Parts: sequence; C-alpha cells; structure tokens
Amino acid sequence: MKTILFAHIEGNLLDINTKKVGYKRYYEKEAILAFSSWRKNGGYLKDIPIYAICLTKNGISNETKEKLKELNVTYIEDYQSETDNFKNGFVLKPFVLSYFYKKIFNEKELNSIIHIDLDMYLVKDITNFYNNLSDGIHCLTYDNLQNLDERNLLKNGFNTCFMIYKNLSKEKGFYINNLWLKYIKNFEEKFKYFNRKLNLDFLKIEEFAFDFLFLNHEFIYPIKNCIFGETYTDKKYIKNDIYFLTYHVNSKYDKEIGSRLLKEFLNE
Repeated sequence: MKTILFAHIEGNLLDINTKKVGYKRYYEKEAILAFSSWRKNGGYLKDIPIYAICLTKNGISNETKEKLKELNVTYIEDYQSETDNFKNGFVLKPFVLSYFYKKIFNEKELNSIIHIDLDMYLVKDITNFYNNLSDGIHCLTYDNLQNLDERNLLKNGFNTCFMIYKNLSKEKGFYINNLWLKYIKNFEEKFKYFNRKLNLDFLKIEEFAFDFLFLNHEFIYPIKNCIFGETYTDKKYIKNDIYFLTYHVNSKYDKEIGSRLLKEFLNE
C-alpha cells in the first residue's frame, strides 16, 4: 500500500482564476517549485508518486511536461467540459479529487492521498507529522488571526490548500467529494442569503462547503496552521511546527522575500 501526492494544474496565465477572477497565476512555475521542494524535503515521503492533473482545456506547455518528467511527476490532461461552467478555479479541488477516486484510485495499491496547492513549498520533513495522523480526512484550518478575515461559521474555518485523505476507501472518498461539490452548488445558488447572514465571500464558497462537511462527518479532522508566507500569519506568531512556505510566483512577496527564503530552505 502506498501514499501519493497530487495537485491540480493549469497553464501559466491560462487558468480559470486568471480568466474569470482577475488573478495572475503562474501554476506551471509554482508546480516545479512545489514538487522540487517535496522531492528534497519530504523525508521518507519524498519519493512517493506525484500526480499533476489538468481537467480544463487550459493545459500546460511541453517544456513544463518535460520538467515534470524529470521530477518523476505523472501529468494527466483529460478535459472535462463541466469545467467550462465553473465560476472560479477553487471548485477544481473537489472536482479533481472526485475524478481521482473514480478514475485512478486503486484500493489494492493505494491507501492515502496528500493534496497541496501549487503555491506551497515544503521546507521541513513532514514524516513524523504524517505518521501520527489517524485514519480519516485531515485538513488545514485558519488560525485565530487569519479567521478574522475569513467567515463566521466555525471558530477556525477550514483551509483546503492542504489536505490528507488517510486510509480512506475508494467508496468513501468518492462519496465525500461528490457531496462537497453538491454543497458548493447549493451555496452558489443561495449565495445572496449566505452573504447577507455570514458576510460570505463568493470565492470562499468551496471552503465554506467543506466547513459543512466537517459539521456532518466525524472522520474529518482539523490541522493547525503550519504555513507561513504571503497573506499568511507571520511565522513568529505560529506556535506549531511549520512545514510550508507559500507565495504566488511573480507576486510582490516573491520578488521581495519569497524566492530568497525558498532558496535558503532548499540550500541553493
């Protein structure tokens, strides 16, 4: 039985959020950094299979495909027409997870999935942390400072950039991600109500829906904040072990401090 790492990916400046939300994301560049840092700092997990999956028509360049091969990353491009109707790219997370459980997950060979966003760069061996997790779904939460800028459903809402599905059956994994998608659709349809009641940001519906999953399923567990970087709490205020540095490639944070910090962590 084995563990895999996966992330969804789209081409530089071609992704849904760049096109529909106005962000400028360089997912290909971030993927190379994210997967390189994992291969270097992942401890006994550093050599696990890694999948980069694109289900939109916004595929990556041939150059990036070659770089992923060098990192022993499996790239899957399988356009799904439903993605044309997504209002933002955050919905891709549960959509790709459902796809993975339906099309790729093999219970005889695979038992656990680790998901990271591509702007997350591993800076510390995560082995002991991973080994101490119980079976179930584990998801990062916003800390007390971050939650002030988030939403009001939970004291510490979930941040789905970092998730671990540990020893979850194919049936349960497929079920929970499809339910997550149904919640998202429902909240999008009733957005005006939730915006009025909870001051909900439309771009946070995907995580808001995961909050509801947590309230209704006992096998979902919170992970305390273990990330610092762009838009996150300063690491001097984080009392837990820190495992990830995060920033968007070509952002102001990247140019001023992010790239330098990552090189230091990678000893480059």
